[in-house]
Amino acid sequence: MIWRVLKGFFFAYESSETQRKRYAELAQANSLRTDLKSQYLIRALASSESQAATMLTHVSIMIGVTGVLLATGPEAETYELFLACELIGYLFLALLCIRCQLSVDAFLIKRARLALKTQTVGRTNLLAEQMTILGSDELQFRERILQVCIYSIYFLTFGLVLTVIYGMYIGQFGFVEFGKAELAKG
Repeated sequence: MIWRVLKGFFFAYESSETQRKRYAELAQANSLRTDLKSQYLIRALASSESQAATMLTHVSIMIGVTGVLLATGPEAETYELFLACELIGYLFLALLCIRCQLSVDAFLIKRARLALKTQTVGRTNLLAEQMTILGSDELQFRERILQVCIYSIYFLTFGLVLTVIYGMYIGQFGFVEFGKAELAKG
């Protein structure tokens, strides 16, 4: 399972049978025809890419804010440690969001053609069916990544708010001199 997930960061993800059944139920609600399942899949993948882009925008802004706070904030070790940890967390989330925008069309076509070689001939639209199955694997993986990103972004943003409040507290009440200009005056 873990190897499959790690491999999924760089290649098209292959989901389990239970995950495929879940997707099949979602697609069946739309239609039983393969072409409409493919259209549903394309819309769902586009939606996941849109969500990933939105999250990547938020994460990018938070990386910038965290970097500025780290460079200009109070020089307290705990404050800088919290900011550094949040910056690393946001950078990791940026990688996950970028992975959700990875174009996997070439991987899916290659895997679908390999799967077709092992099947019997005589069924119609085999390539479309294989693309739908393999695309559903990728969709399942993206949904997992996006759920992790949503919760992590909430947690890190809340942590950054608390860190900023803490930074204002230690700067306001003189526990640490605020900025290098204050140190030069003293």
